[in-house]
Amino acid sequence: PSSLVSVMSAMTSRSQLLRQAIRKRARSPESSRHAMVIAILTMVVHNDLRAIEDSDDTERWRKLSLELQRHMTNTAQAMKNGDASATDSFRFAMEVCHTCHENFKH
Repeated sequence: PSSLVSVMSAMTSRSQLLRQAIRKRARSPESSRHAMVIAILTMVVHNDLRAIEDSDDTERWRKLSLELQRHMTNTAQAMKNGDASATDSFRFAMEVCHTCHENFKH
């Protein structure tokens, strides 16, 4: 679905900016906003079930979406506070992304 593709593209762009900030240890309010936007966009993904081919996968889709939202919210908070835990939170979020893309070919 094209709307989901647009949302995923925005999430990917912001994830790349976050990855760069984390590598540079540049934890800032701006970086925090990128993580928070991803967390918000995750709710769009959560509610867009058009990519689900098998209705039995709906629960897993939503679980992964909420898990990503939680990790990105934690990343945003850690980035805002200049906390080193942002690295782990972001890594966990990217693991969820990878799992989702492995299970659901977007």
